[in-house]
Amino acid sequence: MITLVMSQPLAIAIDVIILLLLVSIIIFQIIFTKKSAATSKKHFTILVNVGCIILFLGLLVLGVVLTAEPLGFEVTLEGILQTIGTWIVNHVMSFINSLIIIAVSVLIINIARIVSILIPKRFTIDKNIKRKQTVAHVFFSLIKYLISIVALILVLVAWGINIIPALAGVGILGIVIGLGAQRFINDFICGLAIVFEHHFDVGDVIEIDGFKGTVTDIGLKSTIVKNWKNNIKIFANGDITKVINYSKFDTFASVAFKTSNKVSIKEIKEAFDHSFTDLKEKYPQVLGNPSLRTIIGYDSNATTFQIDVPVKSETQVDVERYITAVMYEVLKSKGLLPNDTLIIEHDAPGQEIILKKTKKS
Repeated sequence: MITLVMSQPLAIAIDVIILLLLVSIIIFQIIFTKKSAATSKKHFTILVNVGCIILFLGLLVLGVVLTAEPLGFEVTLEGILQTIGTWIVNHVMSFINSLIIIAVSVLIINIARIVSILIPKRFTIDKNIKRKQTVAHVFFSLIKYLISIVALILVLVAWGINIIPALAGVGILGIVIGLGAQRFINDFICGLAIVFEHHFDVGDVIEIDGFKGTVTDIGLKSTIVKNWKNNIKIFANGDITKVINYSKFDTFASVAFKTSNKVSIKEIKEAFDHSFTDLKEKYPQVLGNPSLRTIIGYDSNATTFQIDVPVKSETQVDVERYITAVMYEVLKSKGLLPNDTLIIEHDAPGQEIILKKTKKS
């Protein structure tokens, strides 16, 4: 039998040191988990957390073994190991059954995830794929919650815990839990409303509270939106009250441009008619012919016109850039730019850019 003898003050000091180490481990684990949540190194995070748990238990056992006797407790290392070994032997089947239940649950959840990804892509035409992806995401979220609850109940049963009294008390606890889970229930109901009322789908570009981005996931509790900077914002479904959906219908690529106020409308139309004959060939997202609005603005220096082109939703940016570049070159070549316009010219390929201004007439 191994017994360790030390003075009581030393035992207290060791207990304080071990207690500080245990608190430090807990703080480190919390900080590390929060920082690693944004990374993709999930396996490394799990390994570190398991290591922290083992270290925590080891220090706890070491503290008990070293300081129990000086503080008046009869505890030995052999006794602790024997107790742990006996408990493990008596519950080895519970361990095995729990591992099997957890493994099967994880397998079912992963299969559901794969199905939710593959089904919309393999059995859906393009125009309906967003809708099918949205339903698939909600289906997976529902399956994940149900499997997790069933797995938890089965693990409790495997350890010999009688869940019937707990289930019998659901009626009483339901009121208490319901009061605390009002927010979750509200998010859940709003999530169903978003899906079945077709407010938006996965892949749609939406704007919520000034945050514009693409919907990457719709769950039973929250919706995830990613903007063009790859910033991700998570909205609780219950907080989504006003949404702008930019992907619901087709839109227009619109470009306003200014010309000298001495230019006639006929000159602008002639320049416009010969500039965009191949627009549909260059950009398949264009749905119709471009149209030129007449004067939409006028001041002492310039006249403003506008070109509108029907395009598929959220594809107008490239078309607008092309129209802007073409009209700039056309107006510059014909001398139709307004006074004091900054002109950008390349003297030759690879040489410096030359900046000029149109002269006042």
